[in-house]
Amino acid sequence: MQPLSSPPLTVQAVSRQFATRPSLMPLVQTLLGNALRERYPSLSIDLALTHLAIPQATKGWTFQPLMDVIFNYLAGIGPLDLGEAYGIDHYLSDVPPKRLKLPGLAPNRPGCGRAADP
Repeated sequence: MQPLSSPPLTVQAVSRQFATRPSLMPLVQTLLGNALRERYPSLSIDLALTHLAIPQATKGWTFQPLMDVIFNYLAGIGPLDLGEAYGIDHYLSDVPPKRLKLPGLAPNRPGCGRAADP
């Protein structure tokens, strides 16, 4: 029996069908963005720019792209612990070090974080 010079039509059809499927990264970003817009409709956030401010022992923060933190967590590479550390909270920022805020939310209300803006 001679090998086929081209894949069977079924293989080609399946290949075409799945050639444009989204990869995991854009899919997770889209799902997270949709969930945030549903839960916080007044929040203006760009997940491509959003960074997670991670508290440091020096009472400052380091900034990591949020999606990198999430993908590292999903891949089992890194933790996803957003609890208070060193007496200060994590926060999100589209323009580090400026803290993302929900419009109309008072700064001392629960859920706004207890740490002062950097």
